[in-house]
Amino acid sequence: SEDPVADLVAADATYFANGLGNPHLYRAMFIDRPLDGDDEAGAEIFQRLVDGVRRGIEAGRFARVEPTMSLGWAAQLWTMRHGMVTLALTGVLPAEQTRFLLADMAFRLFVGYGDDPAAAQRSVDRGMPGYQRLTAGRGG
Repeated sequence: SEDPVADLVAADATYFANGLGNPHLYRAMFIDRPLDGDDEAGAEIFQRLVDGVRRGIEAGRFARVEPTMSLGWAAQLWTMRHGMVTLALTGVLPAEQTRFLLADMAFRLFVGYGDDPAAAQRSVDRGMPGYQRLTAGRGG
């Protein structure tokens, strides 16, 4: 879409929904992988996340930083996604609570990357419809 930040949030929501909707596949892919697995597994998906972060930078939503920093930001977003799915699948936190945390953490990371809080809130609302009520009141 025209909103690279909302696209990142939509990808977060999709990753989360897919992980919860396919728990056995998610566990096989990300939790119970064999130790001698392919080191390149997931590289293409991670690159898409890096590209999404770079779109945010190029659009002026995130601060201009060294190119390697976009790799770090993408890793933070991946860790957030993976952590929320893992917490929900293992029953440590209820799925509804982890969805809220996913939206809230995304908002806070985006603001930390330099996005305007009101713009970040609008993007979270666009990218994760139905969670406005959970994320309202943070500068939007």
